[in-house]
Amino acid sequence: MEHEFPEFNMERDLKNPELTIGRIFSNIYDFRAAVRMYSILNGFEVTFTKNDKDKAVVICSNKCGWRIYASGYNGSKVTLQVKSIKGVPHRCPWSFKNKSANSRWLSRMFMEDIADHPDMKVKGFKKSIKRKYNLNCTNSQMYRAREKAEEAVKGSCAKQYARLRDYCATLLQRNPGSVAFIVTEKSNICKSPIFKRMFVMFTAQKEGFVNACRPVIGLDACHLKGIMGGQLMSAIGRDANNQMFPIAMALVESECKDSWGWFLDSLTDAIGTPIERGWVFLSDRQKGLIDCIENKYPGVEHRFCVRHMYANFKLKFKDKHLRDLMWGAARAYLPCHYESKMRELHLVAPEAHAWLSSIPTNLWARHTFSPRTKCDLLSNNICESFNQYIKDAREEPILTMFEAIRRQIMCRFQEKRDWIQKVKSHICPRICQKIEERKKQVAQFDALVSTREVYEVTGIVGTFAVNAVQRSCTCNEWDMTGIPCVHACAGLVQDNKDPYAYVDNCYSVETYVKAYAGVVMPMPDQTNWVNVSSDTLLPPRRKIAPGRPKKVRKKAPLEDLHVGKLSKVGLPIHCSHCGHTDHNARSCKVTGCSFVRQRKSVTAQMQGPTKRGRGAGRGHSTNADAAVERNTDADVVQNADVTKSTTARGPTRAKMRGRGRGRGKGRGSDHNNGPLCGIGLWNGQGISTSKTYIPFESSMIPSTSKTGQPPPIQLWTRTPTSGANLSSTTVVAPTSVPCTSSKATTSVTTKRPRTKLGDAKTGSSKTNSGATKTGMVQTKSIRFGDAVFSTQGSSTAATGRSTVMRTPECVLM
Repeated sequence: MEHEFPEFNMERDLKNPELTIGRIFSNIYDFRAAVRMYSILNGFEVTFTKNDKDKAVVICSNKCGWRIYASGYNGSKVTLQVKSIKGVPHRCPWSFKNKSANSRWLSRMFMEDIADHPDMKVKGFKKSIKRKYNLNCTNSQMYRAREKAEEAVKGSCAKQYARLRDYCATLLQRNPGSVAFIVTEKSNICKSPIFKRMFVMFTAQKEGFVNACRPVIGLDACHLKGIMGGQLMSAIGRDANNQMFPIAMALVESECKDSWGWFLDSLTDAIGTPIERGWVFLSDRQKGLIDCIENKYPGVEHRFCVRHMYANFKLKFKDKHLRDLMWGAARAYLPCHYESKMRELHLVAPEAHAWLSSIPTNLWARHTFSPRTKCDLLSNNICESFNQYIKDAREEPILTMFEAIRRQIMCRFQEKRDWIQKVKSHICPRICQKIEERKKQVAQFDALVSTREVYEVTGIVGTFAVNAVQRSCTCNEWDMTGIPCVHACAGLVQDNKDPYAYVDNCYSVETYVKAYAGVVMPMPDQTNWVNVSSDTLLPPRRKIAPGRPKKVRKKAPLEDLHVGKLSKVGLPIHCSHCGHTDHNARSCKVTGCSFVRQRKSVTAQMQGPTKRGRGAGRGHSTNADAAVERNTDADVVQNADVTKSTTARGPTRAKMRGRGRGRGKGRGSDHNNGPLCGIGLWNGQGISTSKTYIPFESSMIPSTSKTGQPPPIQLWTRTPTSGANLSSTTVVAPTSVPCTSSKATTSVTTKRPRTKLGDAKTGSSKTNSGATKTGMVQTKSIRFGDAVFSTQGSSTAATGRSTVMRTPECVLM
């Protein structure tokens, strides 16, 4: 009896393969995939020492003894069977990096995730890999894996362009009466044509717009975010419920005069010319588009998007009042109201009035629009809504993009058909909402019945004549829109008539049903498409822009405001010193501003955070009277509110507003807020109240100043009774500063040895040799503004306090 061996099924067993003796594999490719998956799940790397089609030997890369051998089954050169396995169970430590987990393997593992979640980020891929397989993969591996998975799911970009002709042929076969064609250009390199443009319009769109939509066509183009780039042009109408109705779309290389002319020709060939059918175009101020409409269809009504106009208006005139005047002129239904707003604009800002008057009135002012369209749109929001509607599809390759948009349109038509069946009124819901809002304002008007369905309505702003038979009001709103205005509602309600009965038929549910009566037929799989025998279509020449590819357009400064925070974009900058605009205090050129900036910087340093350093003991404030009691030499102390430091080691803290730690790094001040450059080891001769003084000796007087003149000096004088006093201000040279003591001083600069904390308590200072040294003189340099000073002081080891040598003293103002 023949023994039956287990067989390996690629689709079923690859997720958790079992390598056992006797297992059969269909070919070498299945065996390789199973072994690599087994190594990844068990955390070790493998090496193929023998890798033929009919024989394979695999070992552990660490050479631990694990080995598997497979060869032909019953002499077959294709089917393999595992003949031996050694080193089981495998005992090597877990490896978090595995060469078998390459980008190709990663793309196969996450192909389903890519199909379900196209927007999945690389970070999410890495987390899934780490959690599921305990592997650390690089970002480059993940990017390559996602690219391969997307190509496997959606198809490569080049292959999609090659099948565009088959797609158009199949689309026309499935949707008779539709329009779909491709424009190509010749290549100088090869004989195959290169894709240039593509136009698509379904029969359901064409019939719905021609039969049931108002004759207004919005034109716009949006950028494609895929690899090949390009622009997607669209023509959008407005249905009976004042919502967008897609008419046609086209993919072009760029938005220019030539491409707009081709798109308009293709559109009018399908639905008729504007002269024959009375189409009205609505667009932004594209130069190429404006020239095309003027040249191709002279005399045809063309409206500008006022929102785009205001974006240009705002660049020069940012005042809110000017904005209200501009929009008021655009929204006016009557010429008198338009002229009133323009006169006011001329009085307030003549330049803004001239800018607005340079644009022909018939392109943007509502009172000039034709009432036959029953549409008073001032903005091209219907096209902006469509661009947002297909935002996700714009990131896909060309064939995937057109298929995604086709599915959206197909589902939208069916959703509209299902939704309208639930509406009970004979007028569309958005129009009913407008009428209900106007009926609430009826109480503000007095209506008088003149004759049958003719009324005189008086309100706060004036008197209006309403003719319900002609569907007209002297405010011109009913004539323009086809919806009864508030004056008409007041007269009809007074006459016990229903305003809904006087709404134009273009807003009826019946018209809405006609618009969405067409059906967009589904498309089969690519394998069942019509094969068009022709040359292979090549993708267009790709234009690579400098920098990182951008997917998000640049928005206007005030377009995307942050919630909860007022934007300062566009606000004028004022200098805090001179008060003028267009600069700040740092770049101010007004005389004296540099002093203000220097004073602010000094204050900021005084109130800044503390700095920790190698201090020379804890400082303390003192006054002259207390110093006399503590110190036998009362002449040492010159002024109150002086920060001094000892020679003992430890953090120095100046007990003032500005705190500092470390030798010479603190900031101090007197009690009247006079700033002082506090230092760790200075001679203790202090500052005067309410003025800025720096203690120094004769060697500390700067030779120059900012003015080029010797600095003014105030000399110290002392008496046994009154203590330290300041003399009158004089200007002296540094060499003429008198000395208050007849004793000669000898300055010997030495380094203060580092002491231990215990030595500070006992008042002793040890050198490196261990001997105690007294009478040590220390020198310290300090900087204030542009002047550099040096100070001298002696330390007394017995008391641990700093004493001041008898040297000439003076004060710099």
